[in-house]
Amino acid sequence: LRQSGFRVTLALMDGEFEPLCNDLLESYVTLNTGAAHEHIPEIERFVRVIKERTRAIINTLPFKRIPRHILVEMVKFCVTWLNAFPSKGGVSDTISPRALLTKVQPSYETKCRCPFGAYVQVHEEPNPTNGVDPRSTDAICLGPLGNVQGGYKFFSHTNGKCITRRAFTKLPMPMEVVDIVERFAAADGETSVIKFFDV
Repeated sequence: LRQSGFRVTLALMDGEFEPLCNDLLESYVTLNTGAAHEHIPEIERFVRVIKERTRAIINTLPFKRIPRHILVEMVKFCVTWLNAFPSKGGVSDTISPRALLTKVQPSYETKCRCPFGAYVQVHEEPNPTNGVDPRSTDAICLGPLGNVQGGYKFFSHTNGKCITRRAFTKLPMPMEVVDIVERFAAADGETSVIKFFDV
C-alpha cells in the first residue's frame, strides 16, 4: 500500500483480530474491533456481496459437489473482480480499487479469456519437445493469475492441484469430467454443494 501512496491508519475488524492490536500500533494503525454480537456494516455488506457472487458462480457449474481448492479459488475470483471495478461510494468513481493500488488497469484481452469453472485442455510445453509426453492436460479454469502476460490458474484433473499455464483451449464439459471433479470433492469430504453460515 505504501508504494501506491496510501497509508492505512484505521482497521475495522471483528473481535478475533484483537491480538493484532500491538503489532498494528507499531505500524501506526489503529485497530477498531467490534464487541461480541456487534456488527461492522461495511464488512458485513462486502461479505454478503462475496457470498452472492460465489452462489451465482456455483449455480452455473454442473457439479453437485465442489472440491475445497476450487471453492477457495472461486472466492478469490469474486473478490478480484469486485476490486476490478469502481465501487459505489468508493474513493473514485472512475478508477477501480485494484487500479488505485497497482496502477494497472485490467485488460479484457488477458483477464477475460475463459470463464471460471470452464473445462479446458491446458497446453503442456514439454522439454525436450520430441518426447512422448502428452501435449495437453484436462483441467478446470480457476481464473486469471493477475500477471500482465495473461496466465491462468487451473484445477488439474491429474492430481487435483492448482497449475498455471499461459495457453489453453476451452471445450464443452463432458460428464466424465464432472465425475472426476466430484470424486476430488468426495476425497475432500464434501457431501453437497456449499452452504454459507453466519458466524
